[in-house]
Amino acid sequence: MGIPCAAGAITAAITHSQRVNSIGHSNCKIVNKNIVYKDTVLSLKELGENIKITTIYNVEEFWLENCLNKIFESNPGVVFNTVQYSKKDKKVYFYTDQNISTKAWDDRHLVSYKPAINSTAILEEIKRILLTEKNFDSNCVSLYDIAKLLKKTEYDMKQIKEHYDSYLEYKCKSMYHKFFALVIYGLNYNDNELRFGINFDGKINNYQEIVFAKNDNDLYLKSDSTEFDRGKKLFLNCSSIINECYDKLMEFKGYESQFTYGIRPLNSSFFVDISKYGVSISNTEFRFLSEFKLDAHSYTDEYSYNCNSNSVLEVLRGNENNILNNIFVNICDCPKWMQEQLHSLRISQLEEEQRKFDEEQRRLEEENKKAMKKQKRLELRNKIFPFLKK
Repeated sequence: MGIPCAAGAITAAITHSQRVNSIGHSNCKIVNKNIVYKDTVLSLKELGENIKITTIYNVEEFWLENCLNKIFESNPGVVFNTVQYSKKDKKVYFYTDQNISTKAWDDRHLVSYKPAINSTAILEEIKRILLTEKNFDSNCVSLYDIAKLLKKTEYDMKQIKEHYDSYLEYKCKSMYHKFFALVIYGLNYNDNELRFGINFDGKINNYQEIVFAKNDNDLYLKSDSTEFDRGKKLFLNCSSIINECYDKLMEFKGYESQFTYGIRPLNSSFFVDISKYGVSISNTEFRFLSEFKLDAHSYTDEYSYNCNSNSVLEVLRGNENNILNNIFVNICDCPKWMQEQLHSLRISQLEEEQRKFDEEQRRLEEENKKAMKKQKRLELRNKIFPFLKK
């Protein structure tokens, strides 16, 4: 939504003027009820004597109305001479007769609650989460987005294992000229060892283990429990493929080994755990003693619960996605391996929100222009032909 800036103060669109005017329940006094759009600080000499300037940073334009409401409501008795907004820097400047508090805005996503120690408290907390406002903070992310990333990562790792399982099995069958089955157990990230199981006779659970490792980034056969050096034969013929598999699985080390427990969300009294197994929500920090627990697993689309209350379960069922969508945590509290991806995702989400906001504003402006043209035509007709009926 572009508003041209000329020299001096440029007032914003009518919609923004109405936003300021709509705050009538606050005890503050607003002198200039139009928002000034300008990227540089205004001259204090033109605004009066003893003017105080308070700046709030990182305010997206579509979140401006909420910011103004919170500041006005939380500062009764203050005279607001002018409110200025910089679209370029995403800053809001308040020119007032005294220092103001921005705590209501700073703490907008922080909620203090008593621990939910029974089904009634748990139920109330879930219902409150379902009614919570949208969050536009670029430094936090919803549990739903975290759960989706964990599912995708689990799926990607599984696909890699299955690909190399099939590839190596196909290649080795012609090499051994009899029954052959191979399974990749996985990469042990504690000792960085890649473990295979090989079956030569078709008997269930009769798999012999072969272990590969690296020294100075050079793959080698570490141990072989097969007969007749079959593991060595596998390595000599397929070392490049095994090395490729090793490197691919090593990319998932963070996913497999990093976790964070007992995270405090920004807008809920519940506790959150994040690990390769998925996202868990519980009502106490010691999740194994919780009266309530909701699990969004990385390895299945099914949710699981731990709650001995039908009232709570009835609200949970069918609302799992909404609950996860409405609970936000700081990205810096998440496992490090996923933080960069979450930041990129969050920026994309906010850009999309801004795009939708801009489109809506353009639509409203077009409707306003059409309404004004229609009104002018009506006024002209009444002036020229006053005897015509309206």
